[in-house]
Parts: sequence; structure tokens; C-alpha cells
Amino acid sequence: MKHSTRKFRPIAALHACLVLLGGAALSLIIFDPAQAQTEAPSFTFAGSVLATVVDSATFTFPASIKDVGGPATNYNAYFQIYDINFHYLSQTYYTGQTWSQGQTLDFNPTLTAPSTTGFYFVEGLVFDTNYTGPIVSDSFFGTFTTKPAAVPELSSALTTGLLLVFLAGLLILSRRPVKQPAAQRVPAKINRL
Repeated sequence: MKHSTRKFRPIAALHACLVLLGGAALSLIIFDPAQAQTEAPSFTFAGSVLATVVDSATFTFPASIKDVGGPATNYNAYFQIYDINFHYLSQTYYTGQTWSQGQTLDFNPTLTAPSTTGFYFVEGLVFDTNYTGPIVSDSFFGTFTTKPAAVPELSSALTTGLLLVFLAGLLILSRRPVKQPAAQRVPAKINRL
């Protein structure tokens, strides 16, 4: 095959494209950034919630939110607790969050467990800047149950120590002479002359 030794001429190539493709080629070549449509932000969530939490206790868990869509500036990340019937109970949030496309932000949200023993869900949500639009993305981080606080058990050392003090006290009391109160003393026989 024979190679051409002609020099590449960009203007001539552009003219040839315009002739072959017509006006469609012109719109491909002349690009107006103001008319470009950017991809909407979209997010994925990752994290893990403790399986069991004490009633009314605060707990923290690691969570991350990754922007898998277009960039997001000044968005709001929420972490919320729902009961088994999906009734909202409480939340914590981070406002003014900004993601570039593909960026992951890490969070350590602190929530307070409900005071009623039961089964609950933790959800992550991302809202737009001023909350006027719908939820951009949401996902459940997991579930947890609450339980009453356990009554602390006495350690064996403390139990043994208390038992020894009690026994020592009994021993001391048993070795001590018991004096009867003056009112209960039996008077000695009185000898009459």
C-alpha cells in the first residue's frame, strides 16, 4: 500500500466534513458550553450500624456517600432513624456538602436510639441545596434493635470482699463480752443482819 506524502490541511478537512455531513457536522464542531447539559448528581451509600443499641443511648457509626453522577455543590446529607412502620423518629445532618463527580465523603453520624425497645432502620438521604427539589438519593444503612440497659453484676472480687468484711464483723462481735444494761442486771442478794 502506498502512503500519501501530502501535508494534512485542517481547513480542507473541515470543509470536506461539512460537504459530506451538512449542517450536522457544524453542530459537532462548534460547541457552546452554556448549552451543554451536565449530568445530575446521584449518590451511593455505604456504612454499617451496630446490631444492638441500649435504649436512649447515643451511638456513632461510619458512613460514606459517593457521588456517582454529576457534581453537587452545597448539598445536605441526612441520617435518620425510622421505626418498623417507617415512621420518622430522629436525625442528624450535615449541610453545605460538596462533591465532585466520583468523590466520596466520609461521615461519622451520631444518633440517639429510641427509648422504646424495638426494631429500627437507619436511612441516609441527600437533598439539594435549598430543599426545594425531591430527595436526590437515599439508601438504608441497616437495622438495629434496642434493649434496656443491663443491671451491672457485682464482680466476684467485690462479692468476696464484702463477704469477708461481714464475717470479720461477726467474729469480732462474738469475741467481745456482752454487757447487760444496768436496768437488766440482777441485784445480788442483800444480806440482812
